[in-house]
Formats: sequence, C-alpha cells, structure tokens
Amino acid sequence: MGTPLPELLTLLQTLAPLELAEEWDNVGLLLAPVDHGEIERIL
Repeated sequence: MGTPLPELLTLLQTLAPLELAEEWDNVGLLLAPVDHGEIERIL
C-alpha cells in the first residue's frame, strides 16, 4: 500500500518547508512518476 503523490508532497512540505531552502539548494520534485499511482518507496 502506497501514498498518493500529492499527499507525500504535502507531508514533505510540512517536514521541510521550501521557504527554508537556500538559493543554492536543489529543491522540489526532480523526477515525476510516469503513472500517477501511489508512491511505495523513496530515496
């Protein structure tokens, strides 16, 4: 059982708000999944 991408992004935003990033930080969704199913694993 996985987590929908929008829910995962909301959780990550809560844990590490983008507003706290420095200008040199590489933040945000870097690779989007091909299908919009549930996310089961992240690195």
